[in-house]
Amino acid sequence: MNNKSRNFKDPMVAGFALFAIIFGACNLIFPPDLGVEAGTQWFASFLGFFIMDVVLAVLGVFAMVNKEGSLDRFGEKLGKKINTAFIFVVVMCIGPLVSIPRTGAVTYSMGIKPVFRLFGDYPLAQLLFTIVFFAIVLAFSIKPGKVIDLIGKYMTPILLICLLFTIIAGVVTAVEAPGSAMIDNPIKEGIVNGYQTMDAMGAIIFAGIVIKAAVERHPGDKKAAAKETYGAGLIAAGILFIVYLGLTYLGTVWGKPFGQSLLGGDIDQAGLIDLVVGQILGWAGVYLIAIITFFACLTTAVGLATASAELLNVIFKKKISYKALVIIICVVSCLIANIGLSQIMAIANPILSLLYPVVITMIALGLMSVEGRYTYRIGVGVAFAISLMKLLCDTLGLGAFAFVHKLPLDVFDLSFVVPTVIAVLIGLLLDRKLGK
Repeated sequence: MNNKSRNFKDPMVAGFALFAIIFGACNLIFPPDLGVEAGTQWFASFLGFFIMDVVLAVLGVFAMVNKEGSLDRFGEKLGKKINTAFIFVVVMCIGPLVSIPRTGAVTYSMGIKPVFRLFGDYPLAQLLFTIVFFAIVLAFSIKPGKVIDLIGKYMTPILLICLLFTIIAGVVTAVEAPGSAMIDNPIKEGIVNGYQTMDAMGAIIFAGIVIKAAVERHPGDKKAAAKETYGAGLIAAGILFIVYLGLTYLGTVWGKPFGQSLLGGDIDQAGLIDLVVGQILGWAGVYLIAIITFFACLTTAVGLATASAELLNVIFKKKISYKALVIIICVVSCLIANIGLSQIMAIANPILSLLYPVVITMIALGLMSVEGRYTYRIGVGVAFAISLMKLLCDTLGLGAFAFVHKLPLDVFDLSFVVPTVIAVLIGLLLDRKLGK
């Protein structure tokens, strides 16, 4: 293969893999819901979602390029112990305790149950399915060097063909025009939904495997590896733009009859996507959604299992082998997947909400190549403090911290932003005055 064709193919494969890892089945259900609720303002709502989900996630990958894919370097200015604790908590949340089990639970509820309705009353059906699902995840994850090629060359094309077929069929056969907006602020709804996917947190975890694959293809040439990763990020963002745009539009035109049921709680977001695709493709839509859900969840689970095992291997100083860690992750994920999706998210949401502003702050500092320890510690400290106060106010009802809801941008769930920017500016001044 000549250099010109390789320069195109390698970023394309990596970009396909990155798209598939970011695009979990949970993200599949958000855009149609936004389309239904936003009506004629669907595009503005979609843009808010895209910026706060995909753009943030890709920027997280770019920030990791500046740190050569190392999470140790990503947060080294926080201090070794704090950074190690931070990495461990993030890996456990995005890995075996929340995100990976969620892929198994979602695949069963959205893919398997609708197809094999007779399993609904069989008490061991979910357990048997998740054992098979995570055995497949283990088989793909056991050799980390092959993960990007496996996802990018084989799994993603199947997922993408099914998605694009559904979107094109829905656009071509649509007969209704978008209805009026059912919510007061569609842009805000898009921003909040995009923020709450928390994909940027996952991005800093799985960025390592994308960067590592690029480095292996360009030994001794950091600039070429970085260029490939940047290209992969842009390709992934472009594919996600098309897919999310199409899904939002499908919700706008095909989901309109179900708008009141959605707002009233009679159907949920997962039920909406089933109804939308069912209208477009009839009975075949049930099977197509099952295929899409399976491959969307499988690619995400494989990417996260691989990245989590590699990071834990470093944290434990290679005292536990990579293969042993992947097996442990898959077994733990299988067991947790069976406690149910709602229970998983009820446990995870407070922790993720606490950590996410810290991750966003560190991504911003990484993109700016900030090296001052005061800037990192003060900026990240303020982001964490605001998130902690908001969590205590919202979950425990502590009125002393109610002021966080009066901060700028709180309406978008971004109350930490302005105080953190001020803190970063103070840190920059301190670093300049006090030296390196």
